[in-house]
Amino acid sequence: MAEKKDNKKELRRLEDKEYRKNKIKNNIIKTFMFFLVITALVLLFFLFRDQIIEVIKLAKAGDKEALREFIEAEGLKGAIIICILEAIQMVIVFMPAEIVQISAGVSYPIWFALPLCMLGVFLGATFIYFIVNVIKYEGNFSKKANNEIGELERNRNNKKKTNALILMYILFIMPLIPFGAICYYGSGKKIPYHKYVFTCVTGVIPSIVISWAMGNITTYFIANNPKLVWLVFVCIFLGASGLLIGIGTIFKKVFLGKNVGKYSPDGVYGVLQFVAFFICRIGRRVRFNYDRTNEIKGPSIIICNHESFTDMFIVASYLRNYELTIVANAFYQRMYFGRVAKRHLKMINKKLFYTDLDTVKGMMGAVKQGRYLLLFPEGRLSTDSSYMGCVGDTAKMLKKLNAQLVFLNIEGNYFVRPKWSNKARKGIVNISVREIIEPEKLSELSVEKLAELIDEYTTVDDYKNACENGYTYKSKDYTNGLDGILYKCPNCGEELTLSTYKNHIKCNSCGYDCELNNQYMFVGENVKYDNIVKWNNYQKECIEKEIENLDKFNMCLEVKVKKLDSTRPKKDLSGYGNFIIDKNGYTFKGFLMNSKEDKQDLMFTIPFINQTGIPFGVLEKEFELYYDNCLYYFFPAEDYRISAKISLLADALYKKAINEKKA
Repeated sequence: MAEKKDNKKELRRLEDKEYRKNKIKNNIIKTFMFFLVITALVLLFFLFRDQIIEVIKLAKAGDKEALREFIEAEGLKGAIIICILEAIQMVIVFMPAEIVQISAGVSYPIWFALPLCMLGVFLGATFIYFIVNVIKYEGNFSKKANNEIGELERNRNNKKKTNALILMYILFIMPLIPFGAICYYGSGKKIPYHKYVFTCVTGVIPSIVISWAMGNITTYFIANNPKLVWLVFVCIFLGASGLLIGIGTIFKKVFLGKNVGKYSPDGVYGVLQFVAFFICRIGRRVRFNYDRTNEIKGPSIIICNHESFTDMFIVASYLRNYELTIVANAFYQRMYFGRVAKRHLKMINKKLFYTDLDTVKGMMGAVKQGRYLLLFPEGRLSTDSSYMGCVGDTAKMLKKLNAQLVFLNIEGNYFVRPKWSNKARKGIVNISVREIIEPEKLSELSVEKLAELIDEYTTVDDYKNACENGYTYKSKDYTNGLDGILYKCPNCGEELTLSTYKNHIKCNSCGYDCELNNQYMFVGENVKYDNIVKWNNYQKECIEKEIENLDKFNMCLEVKVKKLDSTRPKKDLSGYGNFIIDKNGYTFKGFLMNSKEDKQDLMFTIPFINQTGIPFGVLEKEFELYYDNCLYYFFPAEDYRISAKISLLADALYKKAINEKKA
C-alpha cells in the first residue's frame, strides 16, 4: 500500500513538473509572438510611413483614381503592405480582415486584389499551422478558437460525424467569425497540410470579393454622390442583417440539425445575441471568466443574481455557445420586441410575485426538451446591489425539475446602471460560474438546504469586490435619482425630505449632507452610513419596528391606478382611489374609467401571506402587483418616492406572516 502511494505521488510530481514546463514554454512562445508581431508592425510602419500617411489622406479625400495611381506608382511596396497585413490579421484573431480587404479593393482591380489577399491568407494560415502542429502552441488564441468553434462541432447531430473541412468552409462564409479563429481550429484537427491550406485559401474568396465590392461602391459614392453615402450604409446594414439571419437559419437547421432535444431556435437568435453583445458593453468593460463553462450540459437551469436590467444581455453574451430560454417578466409581452423574443427564443413568461402555473409548466417542458433556462430567483432588480432573496417556492420548483443547476455571479453591474438611474456609468463588470449542482446531488438535497444554497451562491458583495480590486466608476452625477430608493434621513428620521445634487444627497429638514464618491461610498462629516446597502438596511430596521404591532399600523395613500392589458397597451384602464395597508392586508378602494362617463368600481384585498413582494420602479414612479390575474400599476399622488417604502414594507410583512404561520 505504501509503495502504491509513493508511486502515485511520484507520478503526480512528474505530471506537475511537465505541466509547469509546458506552461513556461507556452508563455515564452506567447511573449515571443507578441513582440514579434508588434516589432513587425512598427517596422512596417517605419519603412512605409510616408506611403501609409499618403494613402490615408487620399482615402479620406475620396480620390479613388489618385489613390490607385499612388499605389501603382509605389509598385511592389504597396502589394507587400497589403499581403503582410492580411497575414498578420490571420494570426491576431481580433484584427478584422475587412479593413485590409477593402483597402486592397480601392487600390487594385479584382484580378490583382483577389490573389494578393489569398497570398496573405496562405502565409497566415501556414504560420498558424506551423506553431500549432510543430511548436505545439496552446495560447489564448488557439484555446479560444477551439472552445468556441468546437462547441458548434459538439452540437452536431450525433448520427452524423462532423467533417472539419466542411465546417471550416461554412464558418468562412459566416459573418463575425475571424478567419484566424477558423485557422487555429482547423490546424488542431490533424488535417493534412495541403487540404488545410487549400480550404483556408479558397474559403476566404467570397469574403474578399464582397469586401472589394463594398470598398469600390463606397469610394464611388464618396467621390461622386456624397449625399447618398448614408443610403449606401443603410443598404449595407440591411443586407448584412438579412445575410446574418439567412446564414444563421441555414447553419442551425441544415448543419447543426436538432441542437438539443426538440428545441432548435432560428437565425433570429443569432441577431439578438449579436445585439446583446453590444448592449452589454455600453458604458462597461465586461470581464468574462470561462473557467467552468465547459461543465454546463443541458438540460440546465442558469441561476443568476439580478443587479441591472442589462444582466440578461451580459449572460447571453457570456454563454454565447448556449441558446438560452429566458424566464422573463410577462410585462414585456406588451412590447413588440417582447413578443418577437417569445416567438423566436421560446421565452417563458413570469408574472412577478404571483402564482402562475403556466410558468411552471413552461419550465417543465423546457427541461424535458433539454434546454438551457435562464432564471433570476430574486424576481426583480436589486434595490441597493445586495441579494434580495429567493422568491416564494423557487427551491421547491427547482428540486422538482431535477436539472443541472448553474449559478452565475455578476459583480459591478449595479454600479454601472442601478435601477434608480437613467444613465449608465463607466466601469468594470465581472461574470463567472460560482457553482454547479448536478442532478444526482440535487436529488439528495432537502428543499430547505437547496434554498440555503441558492441564497449562498447567488449572493455577491459589489462593495467588497470594488474595494479589493480598486475598481472605480465614472459619472458626472452619481446621486441623480438616488432619493428614489433612500427616502428616510438617517440623522433626523424624517421621510421624503431627501434631495440630490452634484454627487450629494441632502436632507431638507435637518441639513444632513454627504457625498457619493466613485466607489459608491458616502463621504463627508458625520456620515451615518458609508454605503447604500447599510443605509437601506437602516430603513428596513425602521420598518420592522413600525409593524411590530399590526393592530395599530395603518397606511393610506391616494393613488392613480392603471389596469394593464397583457398584450395591448391601448386597452389599459385608468382610475383613482386609495391604497391601504393595515392588519387585513393590502386593500384598494377606488374605480376605473372605461370612458369619461363610465366608471367601474374596483375594490380588493390581498392578505400579506399571499403577496411575497411588491416591485417598484423609480423611473416609472410606481409600485405594482397582480390581482385576479391582472397587473395593476399604482402611482402615488403626493410623492412617488414612497413606492420604495411600500416595497420594503411588503418584504417585511410577508416575512412576518410566514413566521406567524410557522409559529
